[in-house]
Amino acid sequence: MNGNTRPATFNEKLFRTVDYRLLTSTYTITPTVLGAGNFGKVFLGHHNINSEFRVAVKTMQKKKIGENLKKLKQEIKILSKLDHPNICKYYETYESPKHVYLVMEYCGGGDLFDKITS
Repeated sequence: MNGNTRPATFNEKLFRTVDYRLLTSTYTITPTVLGAGNFGKVFLGHHNINSEFRVAVKTMQKKKIGENLKKLKQEIKILSKLDHPNICKYYETYESPKHVYLVMEYCGGGDLFDKITS
């Protein structure tokens, strides 16, 4: 990496990311873990103005995302265009120096994979 090359960041023109410090002023993130994966965890949250509006906040460490950043961007691009009652809605992305936070519709009822395999 030479002095002119900057590390890959999530904040590109294609994606609207918001400073992570605004995340907690908009949402309360509970310690309830809804799920976990290779890149991070998904926590239950709710909007600070309307606590009935629950969300799932997917937190991912950038160092674990690594070269999968392109795939993550593609996933967000697809999710942002989808509007179907059987697919969780993507709301917005927040970014900190070490993490990416995806705010999505909370869909209770458990993990789909667990339902299919049981």
